[in-house]
Amino acid sequence: EDYINVVLLQSIGCILSGGVSFYVLLKIERIRLSFPGFSILKCCFVDSIPFFISRLSVVLNNGMAKLVSGIFFSMDAVAAFDLAQKIATTAMIPMQMMNQAVYPHIANTKSLSFIRKYLIINVFLSLIASLFVYVMSPYIISILAGTQLNSAVLLLRILCLWIFVGGITSYIGAPVLVSFGYSKPFNRSVILSTVSLLLIYLLCYLVDIFSIYNFAITLVLSEFIILIYRFYFCLKLRIFYI
Repeated sequence: EDYINVVLLQSIGCILSGGVSFYVLLKIERIRLSFPGFSILKCCFVDSIPFFISRLSVVLNNGMAKLVSGIFFSMDAVAAFDLAQKIATTAMIPMQMMNQAVYPHIANTKSLSFIRKYLIINVFLSLIASLFVYVMSPYIISILAGTQLNSAVLLLRILCLWIFVGGITSYIGAPVLVSFGYSKPFNRSVILSTVSLLLIYLLCYLVDIFSIYNFAITLVLSEFIILIYRFYFCLKLRIFYI
């Protein structure tokens, strides 16, 4: 009944955070704003197009399953999938924050030894997060949805693989490949995952194995494709080695 208020509060939160950010920039940091030249705008725009497409692909990957499931399944199934995906996305936040924290250090030092050591830490953190969610999934779903969305427990446990693989792929992406100037493999991997996601959905439709659980498995497969693609380039570029 309060879903309109939820959206309103989210909007107010964005406005307040933006206002605080501008205050810090202008009053505390005393940053002066100026209009950049057309050549600078054009250069930044052209350089950012691949990143824009890859970010768009990420949004499509996360929203496509809910959109397609809304067409073919009941609202209960959509709600269960949405809840499970939101919990899984939340579980990935600690790894993403750690990856963002080490990004400047990697970009500045280009230290291969640090990159390889942190990969081990990243895999360990991703494994701990996915195992924690797997064990606690019945309790988490019970707290957030009571007994109304019991199917979300199995969906969330399937998405634990998505948490594990996603934590690793996010580290290999921007903090590693982009830091070393290899933005093309980074962007192509995301676009490749979107294409593979669509193809797997089409295959499920053609062989008539559409189910909400197969949708969750499809998300895991698309993330695994990103991992293989990025890790292959890291091996090829001698950033990692086996």
